[in-house]
Amino acid sequence: MNLFSYRTRVEFADTDAAGLLHFSNYFRFMERAEHAWFRHLGRSVMENAEQHVLSWPRVNASCSFRAPLRFEDECDIHVKVMRVGNRSLRLKFLMNHAVSGEQVAEGEVVAVCAEFKDGKMKSVTIPAELKSILMKFGNTEESIDE
Repeated sequence: MNLFSYRTRVEFADTDAAGLLHFSNYFRFMERAEHAWFRHLGRSVMENAEQHVLSWPRVNASCSFRAPLRFEDECDIHVKVMRVGNRSLRLKFLMNHAVSGEQVAEGEVVAVCAEFKDGKMKSVTIPAELKSILMKFGNTEESIDE
């Protein structure tokens, strides 16, 4: 399976009263990995064009929790493109404890390519150049550490 990998660390502010990564922060970790992946592709999740801004608002997000992460644990987040549609992108995130390799969570995000112009947002067709880049992803395994 060809994946983009991103490593991050659980900071104290990410934890709950029990010292575990708060469930909401798994979504933040997925978003960090997604942003790193877009940067790796030479793109951004928020791109300014001449008359508008192109971005990727979420229309669906899910996460299944398998095991806890604790303060100062490192987590490897693997990003896999599941589908590139005409207007949307579905990504899967596999999160593993960096030392033990144990899977701690699995998530998915569906994001829509959207144009922000004159204070309004509307879904648009993914530009051909960008779609080509997204569809080519997966041919090699890439990794980045924070």
